[in-house]
Amino acid sequence: MRAIFILLVVICIPVFGLGQKTKSKKVYYDQSKQVKETYSVLKKNKYSKHGNYKSFHKNGNLESQGQFQFNKKEGKWIEFDSSRTIKRKSVFKKGRLISDEKFGIWEQILENGMVITRYDHDKNIKLRPIINIPVRYPPKARKNQTEGVVKIAWEIDEKCDIINLRVVQSLSKACDKEALKTIRLLSQFTKKYDIEYCQTGKRVHPFTFKLE
Repeated sequence: MRAIFILLVVICIPVFGLGQKTKSKKVYYDQSKQVKETYSVLKKNKYSKHGNYKSFHKNGNLESQGQFQFNKKEGKWIEFDSSRTIKRKSVFKKGRLISDEKFGIWEQILENGMVITRYDHDKNIKLRPIINIPVRYPPKARKNQTEGVVKIAWEIDEKCDIINLRVVQSLSKACDKEALKTIRLLSQFTKKYDIEYCQTGKRVHPFTFKLE
């Protein structure tokens, strides 16, 4: 009798979960009519997702889809890029990741957007990162309507360190300082994310400050 009771309890648990009353919700992008997410929550707990879930890119294409059970991911989930190409297939059980398969090139944005690391999961190789450091226009130079070019020269040694960093064409103290700061930051990010591509030698780079 005890064994039968336990069996009935095991059978009834998923039925109870599926029979929960839910309420559909939509979330929109800020200041937009574009839908960002659609999902259901339990009527007894508006913070607990339960049922089908979908998220969308800003262009309206599907970003991800799957299911929640009591606010935990359950079963198969699929992620897409903004052009509808499958990027990831995952399987969850009670919120725990069971299997994970990624496709194509994945990017990770770091350092406030100045560094993008990349990995090609189809070829299983790490790609060279993208490092883009915009030079800041000094407020004082902007106020004084200072325009022109700063040229910075430096050398890279065998450890990928900057040596002999100097201004070879000056514009203003503030603009020179920002240009030097940009090169130092470039060196820091190169050593951290891109050192295998580092090359020794001399460099000269112009920084243009122009009011729009």
